[in-house]
Amino acid sequence: MKDDTKKQGLLEFSQRLKYLRQECLGLSQRQLAKELNLKHQQAFQVWEAGKSEPGLLSVGHLVTTYGVNVNWLITGQGKPFIGEDDSVDLPVKQGVAKITILIEQEGSHAPKIQILQASADHPD
Repeated sequence: MKDDTKKQGLLEFSQRLKYLRQECLGLSQRQLAKELNLKHQQAFQVWEAGKSEPGLLSVGHLVTTYGVNVNWLITGQGKPFIGEDDSVDLPVKQGVAKITILIEQEGSHAPKIQILQASADHPD
């Protein structure tokens, strides 16, 4: 039963990712992969099919490059872009920016817990 729940969540995420790419940004999978400097041009095809999820680095690039609301992308709550939704306040935006910077410094293969802990250890 747990696997079904995870699969459903992944499908919902994949649908939001496809909506973001097609309807909001008006880009093909290949165009967006290229703009985000992804090594594998087919990354969005796999993500949108619900076969895999993007890593933190790719999500961070969507947030910083296009102002995507990470809360909407992951949970479906709020609106697709930061600034469209008053529920996304400044501390959340700052936290996302810190995590993105740490990911870029540590690399995309850094453990997620380590990245989040590092973010908590560096308050402004």
